[in-house]
Amino acid sequence: MNEKYANDFFEILTALSENTELKKKVIDLIETRPIMGKALEEQLRKDNFRKIMLNLINEEISNLESIIFNLACILASIFCIFLNLTLSFIFIKNTFAKFGILVGLIGNFGIMGVGIFSINRNSFGFMHEFSTGLAFGGFVLWSFIIGMCIILCSSKVPKKLGWYGVIGPLTTLILFWLFKNPLWEWLLLFSILAFVIPMGFFSLKQSRNV
Repeated sequence: MNEKYANDFFEILTALSENTELKKKVIDLIETRPIMGKALEEQLRKDNFRKIMLNLINEEISNLESIIFNLACILASIFCIFLNLTLSFIFIKNTFAKFGILVGLIGNFGIMGVGIFSINRNSFGFMHEFSTGLAFGGFVLWSFIIGMCIILCSSKVPKKLGWYGVIGPLTTLILFWLFKNPLWEWLLLFSILAFVIPMGFFSLKQSRNV
């Protein structure tokens, strides 16, 4: 049976979860070996540090943060559904934009799925990954379509924002595919938010004028 080891920092927890023998050795190191460092000279600090490390290795860390993150995903999806509906006030007669709004709704349900099918519940692993792909894919395509509509149609939304919608999230998605790094996953999220938030502002402003 092939034992799994980490090739870089981001694979450590995955390797430990799949390699039981290695996990036991790491836990033994944390519990028995001395911890050096000026900041950890007091026994209470050492005990707290050991507890944090053991929770991390046993995948028991940040339950509260996980709940907050899942709830935030669900609330964000509700906000984005509202955003998509208000986009119709900007592109009233544009069929292509209406298709983009539909794609955006698919991305919204993807975000909601990320919150509902938490990665911390192992039984939902596939659904979490599927929801993540649906969310990122849906919103990147949504950004591209809405960005094109801004560029080609007359609207009160700045054309520069439209160009960003076309280029920004799609470029970040390609880089994420190339590097397969969690850092690029976060950058992809922020690149989408950099388009979603201004569009929310213009959509709300336009809906008030109708």
